[in-house]
Amino acid sequence: MRASDAEVVELEELLAVFGARAHGASPALALVRRLVMSQEILESSPLDQLWHREATEKAAMRAAAHAEPQATRDAARIALQGRFGELPSALAKAIASADLAALQRVLAHVGTDTLEQVRERFSA
Repeated sequence: MRASDAEVVELEELLAVFGARAHGASPALALVRRLVMSQEILESSPLDQLWHREATEKAAMRAAAHAEPQATRDAARIALQGRFGELPSALAKAIASADLAALQRVLAHVGTDTLEQVRERFSA
């Protein structure tokens, strides 16, 4: 019994996927080309599209998780420098390593806290 053309394409896709896992992308692509299967076939595969979508979503979530604290760090540093001038190095280090909650606590009171109160909020 011979496999249909659609089944052959699916089997080639799986061969390429598992080959890449075992031997890396370069040998798998060489195999794909040797089988006269274009990379476009793999890229149009529903499985490849699903993996691509999931990878893109995960990358976006990681980028967003990193961007929000960094933007908040920048805002806290700028606001505190505007209020107090050049910041002591210990405070600058505290801002650089603070989590989002600590940064938000500081920003909520940046207009009224003393420099000592700001330090305390980072250690809370």
